[in-house]
Amino acid sequence: MTIEVLYFAELKEITGKEKEVLPLKDITIKELLKVLFGEYPQLKNLLWDEESEDIAQSISIAINHQIKKRNTTQEIILKEGSTLAFLLPISGG
Repeated sequence: MTIEVLYFAELKEITGKEKEVLPLKDITIKELLKVLFGEYPQLKNLLWDEESEDIAQSISIAINHQIKKRNTTQEIILKEGSTLAFLLPISGG
């Protein structure tokens, strides 16, 4: 029973991984974030907005390769076998 988390850009630099398979099932995104922040405290600076107590507005979330609407993302339950990606804004120059 696992959930796969994909890491891109700065998230990959912080974790040192492109992806990670966690032995979890039926967990909300908010609960998963607590697990990830415990393992990688620096992720909180990128992914979490303390003022709103929510995922930072600049972050998009994809579950099983589908972007989810922001208003419900914290409480989405990740089922066994789900793949989750936090997508940072793209910048260029």
